[in-house]
Amino acid sequence: GIELEKDNQWRSMSVPTLYEAKRENIQLQLEAEYRERMARVHTEVKQRLDYQLETDNVKTRLEQKHMVNWIVENVRKSITPTQETAALKKCLSDLKALSVAR
Repeated sequence: GIELEKDNQWRSMSVPTLYEAKRENIQLQLEAEYRERMARVHTEVKQRLDYQLETDNVKTRLEQKHMVNWIVENVRKSITPTQETAALKKCLSDLKALSVAR
């Protein structure tokens, strides 16, 4: 009887410790889940920002390419056949002068 009562008292004293340990375990699990979700959010946001950056980069490259093509096309249109012939003759005479100078 007395031993049984002492055993019951000892067990009842350890119940709060057991509950505290269980609460702590649950808190640790909740924190682990929270951190995992935060890491997932970070990864998703980074992927979306990287996608947006790449989209902007492609748009900028296409705009630059289009602008360069437009400028080159308009410059070519503005050069008359006479100007082109004169420029070629000038280049050839410059090359001949350079070869003679050596």
